[in-house]
Amino acid sequence: MYNKMDFENTIQELFHSGAELGYTDEEIESLLDDIDPNLLLQAVRHNAETVYAYHVTTQCEAGINYCGEELFDQRATLLYEDVDEAASELALVIRSKELWLLESMKIAVVSCVAVIVGDSELITEYRVFKGYDWLGSGIELDLESLAKGLDEMQFNHFGFDKPHYEL
Repeated sequence: MYNKMDFENTIQELFHSGAELGYTDEEIESLLDDIDPNLLLQAVRHNAETVYAYHVTTQCEAGINYCGEELFDQRATLLYEDVDEAASELALVIRSKELWLLESMKIAVVSCVAVIVGDSELITEYRVFKGYDWLGSGIELDLESLAKGLDEMQFNHFGFDKPHYEL
């Protein structure tokens, strides 16, 4: 499922669709310069997870961890979040739109509402799959932030303590 050529094409398409956001080809190519597709694909593969429509993680004594239905029929890696948040004394409430890279190398747009209580003693997340067209999704994609996040992802995977996957 992790095809290098499909991965490179997906990342290129994602960035080059940024031309519709006002980025020039030179700016887009400059953002892509620091991305090593081979290393990034290793990191994407390593960070892949099952995404649930509803998920609860708790460190509370009387709490339970819970996983609802799987949102996709395959694992995915979070590439980008467009976050709106509101805080109170009791909890942090976050609404975001997310871009997930599926194992099939398709980009999925997801809407997420998360509530974080205390110092992450309780985290509850509700996600809805919105489709594959990120341009029509209302997500405010900042290509510079995306490039920085992907660079950090690949950098964090670099080293002898990370596995190398046969792709």
